[in-house]
Amino acid sequence: TEILHMVSMDDGIAAGDSKLVIISYGEMPADMITRSNGYRMIQINLPCFEERLGFIEFLKNRRTFPELSDGLTAGDLANITSGMPLGEIERLFRSGAHSKSEVTRNQVKDSKARSIRQLTGDLLEVSEPDDGMEAVAGLKPVTEFFTNLKAQILMNQKGVPQSLLLNGIPGTAKTLSARVLAHYLGWVLIQFRNIRGPYVGQSEQQLEQVIRVAEQFEHSIIFFDEIDQLIGQRGTGGSGDSGTSERMLARIMSWMGDMKHRGKILFVGASNRPDLLDPAMVDRFRVSIPFLHPTGPDILELIPILMKRFDRGLAKGVSLSQVAAAIAPLRPTGRSLQEIIIHAGFRADHEKGRIGAAIGMKHLMDAAADFLPSEDPLEMEFITLTSLAMCSANSFLPWMSMEGLRADAEIPEELIRDNIVDAKTGRLNKFELHLKLRDIKQARQYSRGLR
Repeated sequence: TEILHMVSMDDGIAAGDSKLVIISYGEMPADMITRSNGYRMIQINLPCFEERLGFIEFLKNRRTFPELSDGLTAGDLANITSGMPLGEIERLFRSGAHSKSEVTRNQVKDSKARSIRQLTGDLLEVSEPDDGMEAVAGLKPVTEFFTNLKAQILMNQKGVPQSLLLNGIPGTAKTLSARVLAHYLGWVLIQFRNIRGPYVGQSEQQLEQVIRVAEQFEHSIIFFDEIDQLIGQRGTGGSGDSGTSERMLARIMSWMGDMKHRGKILFVGASNRPDLLDPAMVDRFRVSIPFLHPTGPDILELIPILMKRFDRGLAKGVSLSQVAAAIAPLRPTGRSLQEIIIHAGFRADHEKGRIGAAIGMKHLMDAAADFLPSEDPLEMEFITLTSLAMCSANSFLPWMSMEGLRADAEIPEELIRDNIVDAKTGRLNKFELHLKLRDIKQARQYSRGLR
């Protein structure tokens, strides 16, 4: 009633006017705009916290509607339904009334993801991860930064970072780190899907649509996974798509640089190929953290976590320190380490003749000896050095902390040998790093020429 009264007063629609008023939460599809010639169209924002809370209190007072699950208050529900239209919230209650069950957090999560996909035409994926800090064991600079960041946000500090780039070799928990950060902050994780369309102007229109919806969450992490492929970089000439890529990249960079989002939206990008990012885009990410191969101490922390994830037990007498020492020279990624443990499980099951047998020392050592890395060593070295070159602070290096070099840290031998890292302080020597990176680039070009 209030909306129609507003339209009547502001747009001159008299009582009994035969014109149709189209009310939309998002941008109108092009075909609807064409068909709505002569109709009134207005757009409204998604309900804010106070509106959701008032509506939920109203629904709770209706006798036919169900109760909230144990521990879930009206305020909690208003908070976790951020980004949902009121109609979807009402549908939650009606569904519970129909099935004679309480409204639960999981139901809200499912309904929320579904409603956001519908609002944006399946262009956004919204989730609320439940991965805790223990999931990124071994990444001490990352967890230290997340802890400091949360403290700053809780104190409403104006100087909190607005963007964060996680870059490095594949399979080193970059995407998982973004999920952990979202859970740790208690924010929703919003991930872009393919927003490009086949028609002229459709890509730009869909980008504006998802930006408009994403901005209506109270707090959110905008996550660009594989950002080098999703956004890419500007070319020296035309992009071959009538300038669409250039316009979209410029719009995203403008969005990321808008200071009004600081403390409300955190932009997080993850990339296995940071060298492919546009320099202006890299400049938007003032915090850049490199992700390298896990070292021996990291592997020692990761093995029990992965064993628990795969619901595997260790046999008596297993020395994880010896296992980690045997695996470390293989330079596995976190994903490769998972495969070694899975293969060790296969060996244990084969020996014991049953599924789910405890993994022994021999199974782990044999699986490590049997492992064959699939990565190109030259390519991995190039990505490693590029990530180090883009690192925004010495304290973000895997072997460092805010106080300096960690006592339990292990610096890769080749970085010390090439004078890229000072063995005593752990600090980067950017001059030697760029000289080595230049040599690696030449070696890559030569290797590709031989192919």
